[in-house]
Formats: sequence, C-alpha cells, structure tokens
Amino acid sequence: MVGGTEHYRSAAMLGPSLKFAEPKAWVPRAHAFFTDTAFIDVAESAIQEVTMSDNSTMQRVRALVAPIIADLKLDLYDLEFRGGTLRVTIDTPPGSEGGVNLESIALATRLISREFDHDDPMPGHYVLEVTSPGLERQLRVPAHFQREIGKTVAIRLRDTTSDARRVQGTLVAASEQDCTVRLEELAADGSLVERVVPYHQIDRAKTVFVWGPAPKPSTAPKKKPATKKENSR
Repeated sequence: MVGGTEHYRSAAMLGPSLKFAEPKAWVPRAHAFFTDTAFIDVAESAIQEVTMSDNSTMQRVRALVAPIIADLKLDLYDLEFRGGTLRVTIDTPPGSEGGVNLESIALATRLISREFDHDDPMPGHYVLEVTSPGLERQLRVPAHFQREIGKTVAIRLRDTTSDARRVQGTLVAASEQDCTVRLEELAADGSLVERVVPYHQIDRAKTVFVWGPAPKPSTAPKKKPATKKENSR
C-alpha cells in the first residue's frame, strides 16, 4: 500500500460469504479486514460513481484482475462498483467440490492490491473488496444463469402489471437473452409448468440454498442392558 502498512483484523462470521476489503487510492494507513457482513451501499446517483463505473474504467479493471484470478486457478465470477466499493467476486470453477476458501481470497486481495498500487485503474477514493459469492449468489449476467443450471433460483421481476412478480423454481435453461424456470405448478397435462423469463424483465435474481432432508430416526431395536446375573457368568 502507498504511504502505510497493511493491518488485518478478523470479524465475527455471520453469514455464508467471505470477504477481504481494503481502502485504496492514497490512504495514509491501510486497514484490510475480512468479514461476511454486508457493506452499506451509498446512493448510486453520485457523480463520482457514475464516472468510475463507466465501461472503459471497468474494462481496465477487468484486464488487470482477470489474469491474477486465472493464475490462482479460480474464476472471476463478478465485477461491480457500487457505493464507493469495487467488489471483485471470485469462485472455484464449475464442478469443483468446494467453494473458494479464505486463504485464496486473502491471497487474491494482496495480489490485486499490489497491482493496483502499481497501476490503479480507478480514479478517486474507493474500497477494494474481494469476496466469494456465498451460498445464495446474485445472478446479474447471462453467464451467471448458465453456470447455475439445475439449481433453485428466486427471481423478482421489474413489471408488476403482468404475471406474478416473483418467480421461484429450478433453473433448467439459460441463453444469452433469457432463462427458463421450472415451477412447482402442474399444467393441464400433469407436467410441471416452465416459465421463460427475459433478462431485461429481471429486477433481481439469486440462487436459493435448499437444505437436504433431515436424517430419518433409527428404527433398530435398542439393546437391553445386561442383568446382574448375565454379568456374573
């Protein structure tokens, strides 16, 4: 970091995602910390945010960040600037047994921070946050939907005058223009209803973590305790 040393402090783990965050751009002392609590978003109408979130700036950010994440054998899941925070979301490749761990997030934070100290693509002051998607991850672009096929998703639509505003079910298909969700509703022929949702109609979408069924209680008969007479034999 420029003009200071890095200090790390831990915070209580209150949710499913992992994060490292660090103030950037000429901060006298840098305080990096990891937490899974949500950051408060500032209104997106700020002039500085509009300037920083333009396509050319984010393309520069992606060009610097993507090779670093690829070298760590991870995926750059999402890149977003909101409320003064540049959020870099990383994940393990599709089909991996587990998600990204805290050590990988910490390493990615250090490498990205070092690269930005050398060639900072963002004007002004901001917070660099490197995080995992969590169990219930936001779906913002077609690639997000395509990667989560087969999972339960919850979608909130922009238009409230048409069908039900909220759609929840199994994501069965996703193209560059829309996604298809299988609902828990029966059609006239007895099959499950499938609804095609164009992306431009979506206000917000995320995966839904579904807990597995609880283990069934054992039905095996309990062994009777041995009597004193049996013990003496």
